[in-house]
Amino acid sequence: MPIKSKIWTKRIVLFYRENLMLGIGDPLTITLLLSAATFAGFVDSIIGGGGLILIPALLLGLPSLPPSAALGTNKTAAVCGTLLAAITYQRKIPTPLTQLLSLGIPAILFSALGALATLKIDANILRPIILFAIIIIGLFLIFKPEFGKDDFDYPISKRHLLLFLIIISAIGFYDGFFGPGTGMFLVLALSGIGSQSFLKATSFAKVINTATNIGALFIFAIHGSILWKLAIPLAIANMAGSFLGSHLVLARGTRLIRAAMLVLIFVLVIKLGLQELGIS
Repeated sequence: MPIKSKIWTKRIVLFYRENLMLGIGDPLTITLLLSAATFAGFVDSIIGGGGLILIPALLLGLPSLPPSAALGTNKTAAVCGTLLAAITYQRKIPTPLTQLLSLGIPAILFSALGALATLKIDANILRPIILFAIIIIGLFLIFKPEFGKDDFDYPISKRHLLLFLIIISAIGFYDGFFGPGTGMFLVLALSGIGSQSFLKATSFAKVINTATNIGALFIFAIHGSILWKLAIPLAIANMAGSFLGSHLVLARGTRLIRAAMLVLIFVLVIKLGLQELGIS
């Protein structure tokens, strides 16, 4: 066996042993969680929704883990994966720095406020509203197949920028407070208001989504809701999935994003619908 392979094998074994000693989980559970984090990063880099994979995996794999710790640990992985996807997209499809800063900073602040709100408000009150909105979005995409295909490249006026600011601040708050489908909402907002193709909107959205993740992560971190020993390897796995997903999107383009968006809508409707009925 090559020397490098032996070194990496020892590191993996050491990681498993350290987690077992800390009582985090058995080797099979950790392996499954790393796999879930990789798949979550892959899905998240395409259209978002990685939390729908990793958060349930954390709660099922580690039943004693508090929900707040599952959310914080997931956010740690999501920040790293989304940041890598944002860098990958921006290299190919750059967005003006002034737009990124003017919208990214409010996204961080409002996401932090949303995360703080989770400590005081029951997130269940949002579920029927979000469920209704997602169904409407799904029907819109089905009956408007041309939406998001073309990039008209209109200059963003001050009025558009103000509207972006309001909507992205609201989505940032939603991401910190509730979360599912944030990436999709960002892509739709940027496509609808800015007349951008799904591909260009995705590049922009990943930067904003990174900002919303950072805002929420900060709140989870200061409240001690992150299991760092597990969060760091999950973040690495998430980045691996994100790398694969973002490069696949750049190769396949808008059609892949649209298909992924419809699948995510279907999954969200089923998940939120079951929760609303008290089944899941």
